[in-house]
Amino acid sequence: MSNPETIEIHGLKTIHKLCNFAADRSMEGSTFTEIVERMFNELEKNNICEIPEGFLLVEKKNTEDWYLDEDEGLWLEHDGIDGSLCDLSVGEVKPVQHKEYLITQSRTLYAAKVWNHNDDHIAWQFFEDEAVAKRAADWCKKMYEVTESGSSCIKYQIQPVELPENLFNWFHPDIELFDTIEEGAEAYTKERWEQLKVNLGVEIEPQILDYDDIPNIPDDAIVWSNWKPEPPEDGLFLIASFDSEDGPVLWWANPHQTTQ
Repeated sequence: MSNPETIEIHGLKTIHKLCNFAADRSMEGSTFTEIVERMFNELEKNNICEIPEGFLLVEKKNTEDWYLDEDEGLWLEHDGIDGSLCDLSVGEVKPVQHKEYLITQSRTLYAAKVWNHNDDHIAWQFFEDEAVAKRAADWCKKMYEVTESGSSCIKYQIQPVELPENLFNWFHPDIELFDTIEEGAEAYTKERWEQLKVNLGVEIEPQILDYDDIPNIPDDAIVWSNWKPEPPEDGLFLIASFDSEDGPVLWWANPHQTTQ
């Protein structure tokens, strides 16, 4: 937006708005030209508008153009659709469906096939952490080889990992691989809890604490930093730490006791 060389003002309502604009900025004695120039300068400087709730303001570069190849049934980028449209006959016009996609996040995910312990089923899954994906892939490979050989001697057992700085709502990354909780459920049934312990190869000993027992962490905190909880007995290691209505909950794995 740039300042115009000349302007025309029509209507008392517009003039009143300009007068209020000037009064709000202590511009008494200024000409209409000075007031309008000030208005345009502020608009140019701010160059913003109120964004309705539920909408995003993004740069044009964060969008992508995709085109439908109806013969293949695929949405393609410009280079992809170019190969198809090069086959157009001279004089032919072909309608092409176009979509503009908004890129709100761009990141690398890691895909690996995982082993489902409930039905010996293999399916691929995305992981945000490459190390977790590698463990899932390795375990799936081992279980597949065991199944193919007809052996049943291999058994998984969850291992200790380095704890994060923030223990708020943290779970051992391998729990995701062997979890049994029903999708959408807030708690385990008795049967699924027992199966989780079988899958992890350990006994799980839950511990419920009071916030008064945790130094420097109020009950409304979402960051549990500088806190390294001590196991209630030797030989246990932490596999989960999360908040609940009753207070902080810790899951301690006991590798020396297993659920059959």
